[in-house]
Amino acid sequence: MIDTHKIPLFPLGLVLLPDMLLPLHIFEERYKQMIGECLNADRPFGIVLFDGQSIHAVGCMARITKVIKQYDDGRMDIMTRGEARFVIQELIEDQAFMEAQVTFFDDGPEAENDELKALVENALNLLDKLTDNDTGFE
Repeated sequence: MIDTHKIPLFPLGLVLLPDMLLPLHIFEERYKQMIGECLNADRPFGIVLFDGQSIHAVGCMARITKVIKQYDDGRMDIMTRGEARFVIQELIEDQAFMEAQVTFFDDGPEAENDELKALVENALNLLDKLTDNDTGFE
């Protein structure tokens, strides 16, 4: 039997990868509710690619690392970081925002090339510094 987990989904026109930082502006009521629940329970949500016609089956968990700004009307600017990748087994549409039963997977062993590892680590550190200094939100 495959071990599945129920997660909230946020379909977007982009792909999130593990350890990638992604700022989001939350403005739709259903996603304000979803993000509020995720913040209250300190749990991540899934981001999946929506290409305008369909939701793709593979996505990535997003953990909220910082609430940058909250507006009086409930909108918010948040910073997220990609975590584990998943495959959707079943979509669940019984509340305002979409959920799914998913299975998680790893991409395999990390590269053995020390120089490549150092480059990736340096790039991630630079991204962290960039988002700490300039969030891009007004």
